[in-house]
Amino acid sequence: MVNFVSGAAGIVAVLFIWLVFERFRFKKAIQLLNEHISENSREVASLKAAAITVERRLSAYEVYLKGMQSKVDEFEQAETVATPYYTVIQKVKAGASAAELIQNFGLNRDEAALLIRLHGQKVSSN
Repeated sequence: MVNFVSGAAGIVAVLFIWLVFERFRFKKAIQLLNEHISENSREVASLKAAAITVERRLSAYEVYLKGMQSKVDEFEQAETVATPYYTVIQKVKAGASAAELIQNFGLNRDEAALLIRLHGQKVSSN
């Protein structure tokens, strides 16, 4: 019976040592996981701050671009009024033919040909 008790005590001692070792190992693993969680939290906070900065910049650029678009629109309006050929030139750039220019704008053949030569689509020679 003494052998059984000493054998059982030996097994309990081995199990106790193993449990202490496993507890230490788990405690170390939890510590590492907490460090990773803290590091990830800092990175997420950093990314959030960067995203907020980018969004502010994009909003500022959007306002700037709207202002630029209105200036371009104003310029195009002024150009339309200031240049009698503006509409004709836009049609030429869109690919209008000499016959269309003569019919729609009352140009003579030489005027239409000149405008097409100056403002027509360039054909690249490859």
